Amino acid sequence: MEGRVDGGDLQRKVENIEAEMEELNRSVAGMREELQFMQRLLEDPRRKKPTS
Repeated sequence: MEGRVDGGDLQRKVENIEAEMEELNRSVAGMREELQFMQRLLEDPRRKKPTS
């Protein structure tokens, strides 16, 4: 029967999806860090102390 999945195949698919989710979560965390960095760069420079 087409579309039928056995237990081992289903387990492998679930493990693949879990691994992809972990990778996506790491990517999202990295993007959040980049966004925070960019937001700090774009802050009003008058609020910052001069470095020179």
